Amino acid sequence: MEGMKIFKGDCAGCHGEPKDAAKREAEAILYPIPPVFALHPPKKPDEQLFWIIKNGVRYTGMFWWDGQFGKDAAGKDVSDEKIWKAVTFLKHLDSLPPTVSAEWNKKSN
Repeated sequence: MEGMKIFKGDCAGCHGEPKDAAKREAEAILYPIPPVFALHPPKKPDEQLFWIIKNGVRYTGMFWWDGQFGKDAAGKDVSDEKIWKAVTFLKHLDSLPPTVSAEWNKKSN
């Protein structure tokens, strides 16, 4: 659930959600077109997804998230932890637990 919340809050603006997946893919608002994960779940290994999210992809709209999530109350950078939660969510898009699936497929926020 935490990974889905991170994705919806920080990634869905470019990568879409089930409620707008077909429209987002058809609009092609960015070049190159970012993958719409609700339609095309990623098949890359976990560590590669982590690296892509952390470091971004040159010459695309996918910027780096390293350090972007800020620090917790103790001053620790929580970016890696949050990136791993997003990766875990993405890797399980085809097999989400029922409560997460219901929230992910909800028609309105």
